[in-house]
Amino acid sequence: MTPEANPTESPRQPFAVVVNDDRFQLRVLQEHVRKGDLEAVPFQSAQAALDYLSNVAAGGGQLPAVVITDLYMPGLDGWRFCRLLRSPEFAALNAIPILVVSATFAGDEPARIAADLGAEGFLEVPIDRSRFQEHLRAVLTGGLVRSPLWVLVVDDSISIAALVRKTMEAHGHRVETVCTVREAIDAASTRSFDAAIIDYHLPDGTGDTVLDAIREASVDTVCIMITTDTTPSLALDWMMRGATATVRKPFEPEYLVELCARGRRERALLRVQDLLEERTRALRESEQNYKTLLRELHHRVKNNLNVVSGLLSLQSSMIRDPEQAIAAFQTARDRVAAMSLVHEELYKSLTFSRIAMKQYTETLVHHIARSHGMGGRVVVEVDADAIEISVDIAVPCGLILNELVTNAFKYAFPNNREGRIVVSLVRCAAPVGVGGGNAPSPSVETKNGDSEYVELTVRDDGVGFPIERAGGDSLGLTLVDLLARQINGTVAHIQDEGTRFRVRFPCETIQS
Repeated sequence: MTPEANPTESPRQPFAVVVNDDRFQLRVLQEHVRKGDLEAVPFQSAQAALDYLSNVAAGGGQLPAVVITDLYMPGLDGWRFCRLLRSPEFAALNAIPILVVSATFAGDEPARIAADLGAEGFLEVPIDRSRFQEHLRAVLTGGLVRSPLWVLVVDDSISIAALVRKTMEAHGHRVETVCTVREAIDAASTRSFDAAIIDYHLPDGTGDTVLDAIREASVDTVCIMITTDTTPSLALDWMMRGATATVRKPFEPEYLVELCARGRRERALLRVQDLLEERTRALRESEQNYKTLLRELHHRVKNNLNVVSGLLSLQSSMIRDPEQAIAAFQTARDRVAAMSLVHEELYKSLTFSRIAMKQYTETLVHHIARSHGMGGRVVVEVDADAIEISVDIAVPCGLILNELVTNAFKYAFPNNREGRIVVSLVRCAAPVGVGGGNAPSPSVETKNGDSEYVELTVRDDGVGFPIERAGGDSLGLTLVDLLARQINGTVAHIQDEGTRFRVRFPCETIQS
């Protein structure tokens, strides 16, 4: 059915008007409504739904058994839609139950706001089918009613207080009556009231004292001042103090009921505005964070591409024949893979700025081992602390690790020799100035005044590293030295029952 095309018609069987600007949610709600033995009349805008309902009411047609609406929609939103359905301007629609179904909020606060606007129920999205049917049945049978207000009546006239109380209770509200300023202040300190009707002239003072006390206790309380005084300045003063309205005696009690309801709806809209402003601020902050993250991403990509370009340039300068070219490409591939793994670990992290080095080290070392295919004759062991370091340190650290482990595989175990490679990455702390020449400089001081650094060690029990390569004509070792200096670290090469390289660098680490 397309009610927008013929707004004067209504279904012959009981039906629900369903309003949601999202097509998918609208279809889901229609299916749920039909399973509740109602026909669904869908609208993607609250304005179209309101026009339809007005035309049906004007033509004496059948009104819906319930209106099911979202809150935030373009144009006329759900908040104003609910308010109009409960307004005197649409009196013929006032009795239609309203069920709010929205993903905007969840919990007691949105349910209270919806009730303030005259809705009988509130359900959050995603929709639980059984809960939806339960709420729908309750709305249709009157099981869900609008939340009653707690009303404080402050008047020393027993007859007026009793009349107001009777009228409020007839509308399902709960009422507490007091006669003096002191009693009113005590009541406001023990209970949060939705509305307060305050006489100005009281035995022990004036009503503006009560107004101030109630407004201090709860800014959401609707305060209505009643008086026989006709002084205009009084009404202005009360409004400036936060009163919702001023009513002169004598008055119709039903008018107070309407003022309370109207005031609550206005307060609800103000709360919604506050929530919207808070969400807008959060969205702006989130947008700024994403922009910062995007700039950082571009910066990192540029830096990494520069590193790759530099590595390829250095490698190409050492190529003399086709075999060296093939080897150079394989070496370049491994170096790029080491950098790639940093970013693979980066997007797994929650911070997008720090790398879990234990997982990274294990993954990289085993990747290198597989690429060299030693067939199990070389055992690789990894001993890494559960620490996190910044991505700016992790990239050079990963490249250093790649060079040292690759060198061990290439040169430590010739002629199918068996052996073992041990990689360790540990967090160390020593008093400032202790550690001889091996301690990096400058150091990073911890809260305890200790020098904090990370020590990366790659050792093997092979034949030892060739002296001519250790002398400095190796591009790999040249890179290790340059990268270590980049992170303010030092490199030590120890030839003893194999080969051991130790790299120490200062770093603000996080113990995971």
